[in-house]
Amino acid sequence: MPVRDRLRNTAAAMGIAVIVSVGVVAFGVGAAGAQTATAACEYTVSPVIVRPPGATVTVQGFAPPGATVYVFVAGVLQPGMPIGADPVTGSWIYQFFASQTAEVTVSYGTQYPPTACGVSPEQEEINRQAARSLPRTGSDHVESTVLLALALIGVGAVLVVAVRRHEGVRGRGNS
Repeated sequence: MPVRDRLRNTAAAMGIAVIVSVGVVAFGVGAAGAQTATAACEYTVSPVIVRPPGATVTVQGFAPPGATVYVFVAGVLQPGMPIGADPVTGSWIYQFFASQTAEVTVSYGTQYPPTACGVSPEQEEINRQAARSLPRTGSDHVESTVLLALALIGVGAVLVVAVRRHEGVRGRGNS
């Protein structure tokens, strides 16, 4: 295979790889969103952050009237579950003692798996305020790092092609 054809094939493969990578970055990387509230079931948690030695946490909300409600803390179904939502208003309340902050989720329904409840808009704002006071872990600049890596791969590919072309012109290539 002549050097020129091999270079074209290499350049085409690199171009396809770059386009696919940019597509993955553009469409695959996005902000992770919280579950949005549904009209059928919403809940709030107070307090959001539990400081030592602990606190009584109140989880309350509304679900379809008469629905069966399940409260999970750190993925574990709480004692006394399930509870029933009010048959007229659908409101419900559950309290427990927590010694540390943990994720609280709520589901409702009579069949397994139960339907997840959404966090109320008020709770979303409270969570955003609380998150500002917590130390951040992870990274918020992944997209720019991936784009930099792709650019460096492109520059490396150009250098490889240039060296091979130079060797081919000078007659040192084994083609």
